[in-house]
Amino acid sequence: MTECIREGILADFLLSQRAEVIAVSIFEYNEEMEMKKIRESEYKSGKEDGIAQGIARGAALGEAETIISLIRKKSQKGLDINEIADILELDVCYVKKALDLLSENPDKTDMQVAELIIGLV
Repeated sequence: MTECIREGILADFLLSQRAEVIAVSIFEYNEEMEMKKIRESEYKSGKEDGIAQGIARGAALGEAETIISLIRKKSQKGLDINEIADILELDVCYVKKALDLLSENPDKTDMQVAELIIGLV
């Protein structure tokens, strides 16, 4: 600050506000503390986004599992792709993909097949 005053850089301001400038520069600004606050804020924001994404993915997976279960049951009753799609009000392509995955993975649970569907969509 003294160097700035000698060189005429904001000299009037620094002379009249010397105590406040010193207090702000020494006591109020702490780069490490400010960086910590920023990191904490960004961490919190990222965590909230992650939770929201997890909830959305879980909901989508639960819905897909229910649909796969219904498709499996309708197929076991001998209904064809078009009948299943019509009854469940689903796209024929989705039902076909689900049935293909069920036949390719007979040992997988409805949840595991739903995970495959979610990964493909």
